[in-house]
Amino acid sequence: MADITCKNCGTIINIRNAQKGIIVCPNCDVENDCSEQIYDHASKLMASAGNEVSYKAAAEAFSRIEGYRDADMYRDNCLEQADICFKDATFLRAKTEMMKGDRAGLSFACHLFESISGWKDADEQLELCKMRMEALSGKDRDNPDGIYNDSNKGYIKKDKRIANASTRVKNKSDISELSDGKPVKKTKEKKGKIQNISKQKNPKKLSTIIIASCVGLALVGALIAVYFLVITPMLRYDEAIEQINNGNYTEGYAILTELGRDSEILENKKERAQTLLESGDFENAYSLFEETEQEDKIVDDILKRVSIFVKDKNYKDAIELLGKYKYDSLAEKRYTDAVKLINDSEYEEAFVLLTSNTFPGSDEKRASIQNISAELRFLGSKTGDVIELGKMPVENETEDSAEVLRWKIIDETQNEFLVLCESAVNCIPFDMQSSNVNWAQSYIRKILNLSLYNSIFTAEEKKLVIEKNVSASVNPSYETDPGQDCVNALFLLGYEEVDSLLSQSDRRVSAKKYESSPYGLNWWLRTPGSEDGKTAYVEPTGNINLEGAQVNVPFLVRPAMWIKKS
Repeated sequence: MADITCKNCGTIINIRNAQKGIIVCPNCDVENDCSEQIYDHASKLMASAGNEVSYKAAAEAFSRIEGYRDADMYRDNCLEQADICFKDATFLRAKTEMMKGDRAGLSFACHLFESISGWKDADEQLELCKMRMEALSGKDRDNPDGIYNDSNKGYIKKDKRIANASTRVKNKSDISELSDGKPVKKTKEKKGKIQNISKQKNPKKLSTIIIASCVGLALVGALIAVYFLVITPMLRYDEAIEQINNGNYTEGYAILTELGRDSEILENKKERAQTLLESGDFENAYSLFEETEQEDKIVDDILKRVSIFVKDKNYKDAIELLGKYKYDSLAEKRYTDAVKLINDSEYEEAFVLLTSNTFPGSDEKRASIQNISAELRFLGSKTGDVIELGKMPVENETEDSAEVLRWKIIDETQNEFLVLCESAVNCIPFDMQSSNVNWAQSYIRKILNLSLYNSIFTAEEKKLVIEKNVSASVNPSYETDPGQDCVNALFLLGYEEVDSLLSQSDRRVSAKKYESSPYGLNWWLRTPGSEDGKTAYVEPTGNINLEGAQVNVPFLVRPAMWIKKS
């Protein structure tokens, strides 16, 4: 079992003797929680288990963390599997003893079958063993002093007179034959007469020998047939079951295929798939479900897991899970379930099911509910996508005619997106002064985070925008003062962000209403220029001008911001 490091003194502790997930450090007597390590170890034991001993070992490991996550359930599952392995092994051993056919083997087989009464066909096998033992006992009673005779494969009664007669005859040459058990001496009759007697008796003896031989051959043939048609398949079947119980599925299934038991292979795979699913081994379970043509079970389980993720507000994992599998039936089921959820006002799960779904009508259905919860609007988005958020008011126009702002996702973390506005929202000076100015002190920063911020976003949309520390951007070519870091909702990109995150085409801005500006389609960065009173900018071609322009000339404004993914 694994080791952990004491949280108090750093001592390496073996967690083998942990109880209920707690191990006391032998160095400082501080209790350390090692439940997760034990859980991982027990899970590995369970995954590799294939017999009674290994399943019991996994169950014992889970019992050390009673009450932790789903350890109790897995412990019970392991004990159940251990019992199954024990009964299967006992059943196989009983069948082996039964095949010996002698009294000792049959007696022991009866004992084994009785110990697993009710398992498979153990009760029927027990009755068969008892019948075979009774048959053996009957033969012993009928032949108390019998001898085995190879001619008819059975017991015959031994005549003591025959045995005694053979000891009394001293000269074997004087005995011609045995008639009814009595020795007969040769006579001195004529040769012809003796030959006539022999000719009369030989045909009867020959027919008897032929009949006995035929019966013997028939019995041997029957025994051979029973061996190859009954006994050999039984032994092969038991071998297949043992291989499967030991986890050697390929070998076991090959034997069952040889025996023509394809239906049993199918049932075993279905049982394995369900067991793997219940243990959380989804990939292997889904693989077996595919082999057994049970795609509906995969789809149902995926949607069940998605529902749990949504209830826990874990939208990212829900979207990743749905995007991982491309079953046509899953796409259709996502759509039909989403429609039902919308009718029941369960918008969050419906939105998740419709996100990136390929079934016809999914995008339209998703668009119809995306404004119900702003937190769900960007589910499934990624770097490089364009999203819509906020509206740019148009002077002397109604709210409906306001321009919807489009933002390019240029970077992301686990929970956040960095977005850059695709269009220019204004054309203003960086600052009204001509010297001693930087981003933290600038006029343009105040405009972005006060009037513009409040005019383009609704109260719900503002919940998505993250006020974040924006670092002072250093000019790599000039030693001008970049100023101090400051916290902003909206900000201008710096040189390093444009250089590393934007392609040449992303740097070019579309701004039809500012095309007539005498200063062109240049847009401001927050990086200082070559001297005080200058700020760097991006040219219409996409090149970065680090020398900069005077801060009091009007250039375009392309705001950036960090937003929550969900």
